[in-house]
Amino acid sequence: FQLTAKRSRMSSGRVEFFLSASDLTAHHAFVAVYIKNLETKEWNEIGRTEISYNPNPRFANQFIVPFVFEEEQQLRFDIYRAVQNQTAVISKNIIGSAAFKLSEVVHAKHQMLTRTLTKGRKVVKNRASKRYSRLNIRLEPLNEDIVDNVAFNFEASNLPKQGAFSKSNAILEIHRLGSDGKFFKIHETEVAKKTLQPNWSEFTLTSTILCNGDAKRTLQLKVYHADKDQRKYIGKCQTDYDKLLNDADKDFALKDPKGKQCGTLRLTKIRVLARQQNAQQQPQQQQPQQQQHYEQAQSDLEQKLQHDAIRKLQEAKSNRSRGKFLTYLQGNCELSLMVAVDFTGSNGYASDPNSLHHIYQPTRPSPYQAALRSICSILAQYDTDQKFPVWGFGAKFPQHTQVAHDFPVNPDGEEVDGVSGIESAYVTAIQSNAFQFSGPCCYSPILTKAINETIGAHNRVMQDTNESIQYYILLVLTNGQICEQDKQPTKNLLIYASNQNLPLSIIFVGIGDGDFAFLNELDGDFEPIQDDQGNTAKRDIVQFVAMKEFVDKDRHELSRYTLREIPIQFVSYVDNNRLEPRKKQMFLMKRTASKYFQEDLEDEDGNVEHQKGDTMYQISDDELATDSEEDEEDEKSEAAASPQTTAASDNMSNVPVPVGWEKGYTASGRPFYINHKTRSTQWNHPLKDQMQQPKSSQELSELQQKQAAAYNVQLMNNSLDYGNTKSTATAITHKPIQRQATMLTAQFAQSAAPQQALLQQRSSASLQPQRTQSIYAQPQARPQQVVQPQAQPQQRVVYAQPQASQQQRVVYAQPQQPQQRVVYDQFGRQVVLPMRAQPQPQQVVYAQPYGQPQQRVVYAQPQAQQQRVVYAQPQQIQYGQPQQRVVYGQPQQQIVYQQQPKPQFRQQY
Repeated sequence: FQLTAKRSRMSSGRVEFFLSASDLTAHHAFVAVYIKNLETKEWNEIGRTEISYNPNPRFANQFIVPFVFEEEQQLRFDIYRAVQNQTAVISKNIIGSAAFKLSEVVHAKHQMLTRTLTKGRKVVKNRASKRYSRLNIRLEPLNEDIVDNVAFNFEASNLPKQGAFSKSNAILEIHRLGSDGKFFKIHETEVAKKTLQPNWSEFTLTSTILCNGDAKRTLQLKVYHADKDQRKYIGKCQTDYDKLLNDADKDFALKDPKGKQCGTLRLTKIRVLARQQNAQQQPQQQQPQQQQHYEQAQSDLEQKLQHDAIRKLQEAKSNRSRGKFLTYLQGNCELSLMVAVDFTGSNGYASDPNSLHHIYQPTRPSPYQAALRSICSILAQYDTDQKFPVWGFGAKFPQHTQVAHDFPVNPDGEEVDGVSGIESAYVTAIQSNAFQFSGPCCYSPILTKAINETIGAHNRVMQDTNESIQYYILLVLTNGQICEQDKQPTKNLLIYASNQNLPLSIIFVGIGDGDFAFLNELDGDFEPIQDDQGNTAKRDIVQFVAMKEFVDKDRHELSRYTLREIPIQFVSYVDNNRLEPRKKQMFLMKRTASKYFQEDLEDEDGNVEHQKGDTMYQISDDELATDSEEDEEDEKSEAAASPQTTAASDNMSNVPVPVGWEKGYTASGRPFYINHKTRSTQWNHPLKDQMQQPKSSQELSELQQKQAAAYNVQLMNNSLDYGNTKSTATAITHKPIQRQATMLTAQFAQSAAPQQALLQQRSSASLQPQRTQSIYAQPQARPQQVVQPQAQPQQRVVYAQPQASQQQRVVYAQPQQPQQRVVYDQFGRQVVLPMRAQPQPQQVVYAQPYGQPQQRVVYAQPQAQQQRVVYAQPQQIQYGQPQQRVVYGQPQQQIVYQQQPKPQFRQQY
């Protein structure tokens, strides 16, 4: 069998993760892995690791889970002390627990995270090393295009003795190179006891576990001597799967820590038992087949069945796009959330219990609150800075008579911190009564603002291949009662954003029982919309969901249905703009952020080498001397609480936690909350007391005055948009969309054959000036001579040729003609190529970027009388880019207009 060494770029939509731990309080430990079931709210076990005999274990067992973007996938890891070499889960043997969200690990730097272990709600401390115990997780998207099931058989020879009369108990470990430049264990053999010529039993591994589809990924084969619970390092060698499979030489020299050979490792047998090819077609390759399904659905099925069939096709397309979407998330891709809330009068007064904005207790959030909690909590995991703009529309302020169609809900600034900040800004705006619900409902001002935001990010990505891809998601919560005058401008803006391939997805969530016919039309799943010029959207960027359809369902169903098209829309954006996944930056093991994967250095024997000045996980003597009675009380309360009652009675489970807090779970599944600022934990939600205690009339009055004063500042600064008078062209085109040079060149590649020949000639000449063409604004050698009349001010520039003989002819640079040809070089810059020379000199017009006035250079006519020659420096000409000297190092094409008398020059050098 031959396996290609080139790794496939796209994953399958599933992820694999490996675990390691540091500073455990026990030497015999294993990890039980659980995932939370969203329907039953129970924890289902995925699997368990092998037993490790090290306080800093590196577990070899691999865990594979599917990645679902539109769901909140919660993972819990419980570390237990092993008894009699059995991986039995016994509650009294618990060492500690840690919880992760899969989306957090996917979006983390190099897909690596660290959590400090907790027992109950107390942090686990290793008193021997004076450090906190912690769990590390590393994740990689699974590449399953080609999966080999391979059997290996290894043996070693000439291993060193482990004493005067003792032989080694050899064990073989296989380590794989990670994205951080470090190796992690993926497999270990049994112990070959008391022999210097070990022959380990045959074992089977898949190519996914071995190299994850990259046959050239480096592998380390390490041999240890096992002595009871400790291992002594003997030697190692390096290879890769491609060499193991195809090279004739199967012998590898083992090198000890000093670099000396200490034995030979031999691959005696390798057999590919099975090969499975799972090549997935790209979503854009499914269009003909999808079109057939659409036509069949339209002709054979009723309308409801048609919609069901189309939705099934969209779900299948989402599954295919999820793997490619996951690949881009590896390259530091950012998903930026923007929120817009409808404050029109059709929602009802906030004080009315039937109003859609009525604030209830935490157990009964308003419909707007419920939508924010369900959708924003998932999207926020893919935004690094955790700052989100929140806008409102359809309200009227007492200080102004017009309706504000675009204003920040938080008067202190557009952006808020975290999902908790989004809900807090919304609740504060409702309680303060700083504005009145009014109307009409207009979407175009909000859409204009969002599109202008995306154009800037899009231009930066197109101009810099190292710039991180930033994709925007606009969440619009609305009652759907849009005015008639705004319907067509809204369609125009949506089609503009779609056809310009902007990094934007728009989600409309209909709140209440109103008529959402127009929002259904904007979705365009069944019939595309048109702008005022008859253009239709080339790319689907709109998703509409009516919240009334999910009243009797779990909250995760709303997010699952709402966000399922985001991977499809993201993949269509990067495909249409030809954007490749960004390269990973080199991983630096710095302890500057506690949430990132932090792994201590260790020697070959597994002993940890703590770095000097590394204080993140160190424990002070005061912390070690704290009273343990509080820990005993927490353990008793944890044992008394049953998982069923605690999960059901957690009324604050859906409320987002503030920035700086984190939600954790005990081994029994009971939630608790960690304050990273104070390094403390508590059972109750940090906002429980604040949300359950109603504000007094005095507090509401002070809040109203504070909000009114803040909005007055916004009004004085003219930060609020009161009208919809700007057209799409006026509001958008001031930020031109930059295109790739390859796309522009392709437009000119269909010209005549002579022009193609010139382009090929330019490419082969590496942008050097030729006799048949002129290249301007390029740095070249200094000019030799510049002629200027002596008696007149500098008005015209005349270029003179060096004297070759007594019969010197004055030659002037070839002028450009009105009919010029514009081409693009390999850097995407415009270049004007001249036409055939005409007998009369004319002005030269250079191609300028769009929207800027053109400049022209007029060449002087030949002077009849003798002049004094003065040599000057070349002038600088602005072309829309940073100024460059325009020089002519090579002689221009010579054209003789007429025989001139020999001019008398006085030359200066």
